[in-house]
Amino acid sequence: MTCVKSGYVVLIMIGAVAGSFAAARTFGKEPSRASTLKVKVQGPFVISDQQRHPGWVHFHAHMCRLPSGRLILTIGKERDIIDQERFLLTSDDHGRTWVDSDTGVWPTARFPGFGSSHWASVNLNDGTILNYLNMAFTTDENGVYQVPMWVSEDGGMTWGPMQAASVEVPGLRNADFYNPSEAWRKKYGDYIKHGFVKPEPPASMRELFDRFGTERGWFSWEQIVKLPEGHLLGFLTVNYDGRLSDVMAVESQDRGQTWKYLSMVARFDPKYLDRTITEEPDGFCEPSALRFPDGELLVVMRMGSLHPLYAVRSRDDGRTWTQPQALPSRSVQPKLVLLQNGVLALGTGRPRELVTFSLDRGHTWPETVYLPDDGAEGAHCSANSYTLEVEPNKLLTVYCCYNHDEEGADAWLKSHGHGRALGCFIEVERK
Repeated sequence: MTCVKSGYVVLIMIGAVAGSFAAARTFGKEPSRASTLKVKVQGPFVISDQQRHPGWVHFHAHMCRLPSGRLILTIGKERDIIDQERFLLTSDDHGRTWVDSDTGVWPTARFPGFGSSHWASVNLNDGTILNYLNMAFTTDENGVYQVPMWVSEDGGMTWGPMQAASVEVPGLRNADFYNPSEAWRKKYGDYIKHGFVKPEPPASMRELFDRFGTERGWFSWEQIVKLPEGHLLGFLTVNYDGRLSDVMAVESQDRGQTWKYLSMVARFDPKYLDRTITEEPDGFCEPSALRFPDGELLVVMRMGSLHPLYAVRSRDDGRTWTQPQALPSRSVQPKLVLLQNGVLALGTGRPRELVTFSLDRGHTWPETVYLPDDGAEGAHCSANSYTLEVEPNKLLTVYCCYNHDEEGADAWLKSHGHGRALGCFIEVERK
């Protein structure tokens, strides 16, 4: 292993170099000595900080790539709350440099409060892009919801007006997040006190509320995967009364305008809990999905902060799924990436950011790298990160670090402080 403090260059060899570092980071079955994986970490570098955006917390990074190659990055200005305001950055050089974007580049920038970091987008084969807000509004039909949607027919250069996609989620409970009556304030008093719901509707949400009302279904968009014959498979985190969250699949056969219930991907059961973890579990949530060239689907899900991640698979386009299997990696917001060389990467973490690698489609994970903070004293990371292949076999992970602020205006700033968004490049060579 080579580590250079300036720039944090880390070089790891699997197979040829099998020292104590590799042993400490190795999970599952050892790879064959004939196979070699070389992982080179470069970074971190600052994407946004207090000098650039003073007073912003910097939370929950989320990325996507347009057909042109332009990268879109959104980051929360505020803490981890429903309807946090977010800001938008773009890069045209594979993530090396980032510029603040105007609100016309990406449709959700017009509605900066779109519920945590999980918005769903998909690039269709003809250059059309579908983008969905992470909010589902009730309709007159039980179990059917409207989700704000934007369509670009020219690869993201221009966007049509806000539309409403229809999503079928049977038996879901509803919640009225913004109805500032006395009864409403009493009902959501704890949420308001702890900052999970704002006491008044954000001004950025007025257009949405004027069109859809304020009552929402208790689910969130996470990811969309393309299937054969133009079908789309969407993955939702759903919350039913009296239980922790589950992961559901919905399917669209009309280019994302309507979505029908397809299957339950993973249903929470207490038997999956790691009883040694004291942190409360969330249930199955935050799914990351990909489809291998032979059609097998792999979904990795969060169970809760510091809990193991879980994986399920499907060989019939999401109609049926295997039983959840615990992975060596733990914690939050997993992101699967299948590199061009066939290596599978999984970004996740908490309390530390990490990316782990598999040579056998996620059955074993023989190597893990931990990403450094930027060297600031007392820095800590949220691990709500995003990992994307920005060039062939080159990953970019964007994550956020913080320093405690004893003079902070509220409990969150005292414990976490204002932050900064960092980037780390990871080059992966398979021999």
